[in-house]
Amino acid sequence: MVLAEPQPTIEAAAAVVIDQATGKMVFSKQENVPMYPASLTKLMTTLLVAEKADWSHEVVIGKEVSFIGADASIAGLCE
Repeated sequence: MVLAEPQPTIEAAAAVVIDQATGKMVFSKQENVPMYPASLTKLMTTLLVAEKADWSHEVVIGKEVSFIGADASIAGLCE
C-alpha cells in the first residue's frame, strides 16, 4: 500500500515547492493564478535601484504604467 504524503497547511494565497535536485514541482497551491509580487520583491527592487541608479538623470514613466492591474502597487507612478 502506498500512502500519499500529507499536504502542508499553507495560509498563503498561493505557493509552489520545487525539488531542487530534480526541478519537479512537489507541491502547489493556485500555481496558475496570476499574483502580484510581494513586498519583499518591492523592497529588493528599491534596494537595487538605490544602489545602481544615476540620480542625475530624469526617469520617464511611459504609458505602459497604465497596463498594470488596478489592485497592483505602482508606488505612485504615473505617465
